[in-house]
Parts: sequence; C-alpha cells; structure tokens
Amino acid sequence: MTEDKKQKLAQLLHESLSNNLEIRVTQEYANNYQIPLTMNLNEYKRMLQAYWIHHRVNDIHLLLYIEPYELHIANDATKSKFLDFIRQEFSEFIHKDRIQTISAIIKGGVPNDGYHLDRLLKQILKIAIVFDIERAVLDFEKITKNTPLSWQYLTILDGIQVKQEIQVFDHIKLVPIPNNVSEFPYYFPYIPKIPSNYFAGKTLFVIDNSISPIFFKPCQTDEMCKEIYNNNTHIGNFDFCDEFFHALSLTCNFAIQPTIRWSFMKPYEICHLTESSSSALTIPEYITDHSWLDSKIIEKAQIDEAKSLHKVLNKRDSDFKEKLKIPIKRWLKSKTSRTDTDKIIDLGIAFESLYLSDRDGNSELSFQFRLRASWYLGKNKPDRELLMDEFKAIYTLRSKAVHTGKIPQTVKIRSKSVPISEFIPKSQDLCRQSIMKMIEKGAFPDLNNEILGCE
Repeated sequence: MTEDKKQKLAQLLHESLSNNLEIRVTQEYANNYQIPLTMNLNEYKRMLQAYWIHHRVNDIHLLLYIEPYELHIANDATKSKFLDFIRQEFSEFIHKDRIQTISAIIKGGVPNDGYHLDRLLKQILKIAIVFDIERAVLDFEKITKNTPLSWQYLTILDGIQVKQEIQVFDHIKLVPIPNNVSEFPYYFPYIPKIPSNYFAGKTLFVIDNSISPIFFKPCQTDEMCKEIYNNNTHIGNFDFCDEFFHALSLTCNFAIQPTIRWSFMKPYEICHLTESSSSALTIPEYITDHSWLDSKIIEKAQIDEAKSLHKVLNKRDSDFKEKLKIPIKRWLKSKTSRTDTDKIIDLGIAFESLYLSDRDGNSELSFQFRLRASWYLGKNKPDRELLMDEFKAIYTLRSKAVHTGKIPQTVKIRSKSVPISEFIPKSQDLCRQSIMKMIEKGAFPDLNNEILGCE
C-alpha cells in the first residue's frame, strides 16, 4: 500500500468511528435476551477486548451478549467510500461483491458464496475499535501483501499429563492445561454441555500452522480446498495425529485418548470473517467422565521413544497400517473399559484381528489362535507351552463374556488359580507385545507357511 492509500484508509476509519457508527441488535433479540437495543462505543470496546484479547469465550453470557451486536456506519456516503476502497484493494479476490477467506476452510464450514464485503468492512472497524486506527491500517497492509496466516489445530488428550510444555516435532508440542479454569489458554473454546473444569489438568496436543493465500474468490472454493489440504499436512489430518497417539500409548503402555479437536485463529485477524474464533471439529460421544481412570505423567524421554516408534510405523505401507488400527484401538479400549467383561471382549477382538483375520470358518479357531500366538511370541518350548495355556484361557474367557456376559473371577494357568485382576493386565501386555513386534517387522505373520514347533 502506498502512503496515500494508508492515509485514505485511516481517514475512512476516523470518519466511520466519529459519530457515524451505530452499534445495535435487532429489536427481537433485545427483547428475548433483555439487553439494550444499542450500545455505546466505549462499552462495546470494553466487551470486545474481553472477548478477543482475554478470550473469555468460555463465558457464555459474554459470548451471547457481544456477538449479536452489529456495526452500522450511519453515513451512507462514508460507507460507500469505504466499500469502494476495499473493492479496489481486493479486486482480484472479489466475485459479485463477495469474498472468500481461508478462515472458513480452516474451521470446516465453508459458505460456497463467500462473505459480503460489508462483513470485511466491519471486521476492519472492530480492529480499529479494540486497538486503534493505526493498528487497523497496519493489519490491512499486511493482508494486501498476502502475509501468511497463523492458526492452530488442537486436540485435548485424556490419560496423560505433562509437567511443562514439551516440543514433539517442529511446530508441534504438548502443553499442560492449568488446573485453574481462569488460567486456561486463550485458544480454549466454549463447548456447550461440557463444564470447563472437565479439561483441568489434561494435556493439549498443539499444532502451529501457517497458511497462504488467505483470500480468494468464492467461485474458487473447491479448488482452493484441495490445494490447501494438499499443501498443509496437518489440516484435518487425523491419521497423522492418531498414529502418533497410538505410538505414544504403545510406548508408555497406557491409553492416551484424543477427545475434543478444534482449530483456532485469532479473532482479530482481518480475514477472520467466520462467526467465532474457535470451532470444535470433533467431540466424541463418549465424553462424559473419565475421572476414574488414572492419568499418567510422561517425560521427554518417553516422547522421544514414541517418536522413534511413530517413525517406524509411518514407513509401513498403508494396508498394514489400516489393518493394524483395529487391534490397537481394541487394546486401547481394553485399557479404558470399566468392567472386566468388556476388557476381555475388547482383547478377544484385538487378538482375533492379529492372529485370525485370514480365517473364514469357525473350525478349531481356539487351537489355531493359541498355536499361532504362542509360536509368534514364544522364545522356546517351555515359553510357548505356557503361552499356549494363557492364550487358551484368553479365548475361553472371551467366549464366556460374549455368550453369557460374565467371566469368572479366577482363571487356571498350569493348575494355578490366577485372579482375573492379574490375568487381564498380563493379557493386555501380550497383545501389546504382538502389536509392537508386528510394527517392527512391518507385516502380519504368515504362520501357515512356517513350521510350528520349538526348534
């Protein structure tokens, strides 16, 4: 932008804010929520600063109160000049007086027809109100230079805690969530029906992203989506994240569960024309209360081990990784299930997907399972004989759980009575050992073509 254009924009902002600006809601909204029909500029500035800078999005009353208020430039001539200025500066991105912004794609809900230029005008006005005219001009200049936009993709993890921020990869980190709700990071969203203290003490997986271009014509939305997703690995790439969470769970030997995922961009970006700064992308149905589960503290050394395992897993072919998802997810589920019966059922499914996925019929499945699994994991004849007994017990327990909904409180291994509370963790470890060995070898075992025996 030339100095003349900067001065012109500053003048337009000054004219708009000097006794020409009305801040109001509809009469119906004012009546329904019993709030004033109009708001003065100073009060609007105070509340918008609280909403934007301090990011009190978890305060539902503030969110409902401030968002519906619309800015209106009372002087039509001033508004017309302002819109003409925007049209000139963004002519290459405008189609039928509308413009599309990357913020819509980041947040998932892309309006095909883009946003009217009036929305962009109001966002520039808001920046001038919250900060000042000079800041609004500076921000406007940045986007005309196609400066990349910074944003974050976040996942809340159940099951682990970190004492301090840990850098995982470039631009990816684990961040501890404070126990005090008032100290939550600025990028926390308001999520209805989930109390804020649910997140206290949990861990955030944060991916810092940078993206460009940030404006384009609404009629180019589809092609821009493809280009953006191809050039930005982590946008909506749940597979990358989940593979790392699986690697971390296997390394640490406990369940790490991704729960709520969302993307965030600062609400005072000029290109931020969507309704809110945070949008929850995924909220699993099982989000209720996992407070009964242990939450383990992990250190940097464990993260490094998980990175090494993730690197190995990432090199494996897609068919192998896809096939491995079922046993990993069921192993994880066995760690988080409340009842022993559910844990055994999940482990049974995990083991069958590891050792019996090629079997179509039901003939001798129990024998085939314990024979294959004991051969694969066993080191010598005595070790395999013990494993044969353990895997037989696993299969028997799984059948009882499925058909009767109950399992005994003890299981016999080599004539010794073992409490189920001890046997289930042992079974989980055998499942984990199987998964880890297959990841290391990069394939599921073809035991039908091997000679089964101790030598």
